[in-house]
Amino acid sequence: MSEPPTTDHQDVTRPLTRPVPPADGLRRVAAAVLGDLRAVDGALYAAVAATPTPTLDRALRRLSHTADHSKISFAIAGVLALSGARPRRAALVGVGAVAVASASANLLGKRLVRRARPDREAARVTVDRHVPMPTSASFPSGHTASA
Repeated sequence: MSEPPTTDHQDVTRPLTRPVPPADGLRRVAAAVLGDLRAVDGALYAAVAATPTPTLDRALRRLSHTADHSKISFAIAGVLALSGARPRRAALVGVGAVAVASASANLLGKRLVRRARPDREAARVTVDRHVPMPTSASFPSGHTASA
């Protein structure tokens, strides 16, 4: 009967216990997570592009246009401002929050991240679903920041 092969315990554990510089390890993890998020984002974009939803497309196109330049937020603030002193103060705080969030996303965030808009041709988006594509970066979203 032969004995099982022996291994040097140090040689087996050395790769597992070798110190990894924190910044290097964090960069690798961040790169892997961002790669996974890009893959999910691309798959979701392609799935939405391939799914015909004309009624939803029209409704969301109108909602997005209405949300441009914080029109919805300003309309709500206007209604609140007409409702009394406390709602007026809430409207003022809300408008201030929209201003800070929009400026942060559009003036700072988009310059730092610079994420390109999705490629409609690569995702085979049909021409009837084309909307005017903004020229700014897609992330962070100005609409989302304002909301």
